[in-house]
Amino acid sequence: MDLDEMKNQAKRVKAPGIDLDPLRNRSANDLIAALKSEDARDKKKFRWTMLFFGIAGVFYTGIFLLTWIAPPDDSPNTHRVILGLFATLFLSLGVYGRRKSRELAGIDYTEPSSAFLGRVERRYRFVQGKELVTLILFVVILAATCAFGLMMALERYFPSLGTESRLVACSVFFVVALAGGLLLSWQEWKRRKEPLLRKVREMQVKLTSQEPP
Repeated sequence: MDLDEMKNQAKRVKAPGIDLDPLRNRSANDLIAALKSEDARDKKKFRWTMLFFGIAGVFYTGIFLLTWIAPPDDSPNTHRVILGLFATLFLSLGVYGRRKSRELAGIDYTEPSSAFLGRVERRYRFVQGKELVTLILFVVILAATCAFGLMMALERYFPSLGTESRLVACSVFFVVALAGGLLLSWQEWKRRKEPLLRKVREMQVKLTSQEPP
């Protein structure tokens, strides 16, 4: 079954849920239009991610290289570590944004419906299995960057704090920032992606029930 057949059959399919569900009573044509709109929004977002963090990464890389030409007066190696971590983090985010943007640009909305819906279902999950390794690497780099940067700042501006107190402060800041970022991401996913994911899964069930035994 291709997408055109799916569109015709899905005109009679209604999404379960509350009356406020924006996807209720939409046809497959409306679903694909909504997916295209959301994918275009994500592609634009990842392009800005690529541009912003790519420029920031190049900037910090340049400063890192300058520390070898004109070393800082105090703790040059510490400055190099922090700058190197920031450069690595920003360049990694820039590369990630480029990869996701190209991935979204390559979506084929005319492929067979079962394959198309399977790809959409995986892409619209809140936690994507293939992204876990990338996410863990980002968290590790971010944690190391925060640890070095905050420890150095606290030592400079709050010299009375002991090492253990600085470590606790850094840990609390990182955990709160990470939890806040995850919460905001989940809320956006809940608002924008989950309704589409429910409709896609409903369509998958409908197609599966219509396949010959």
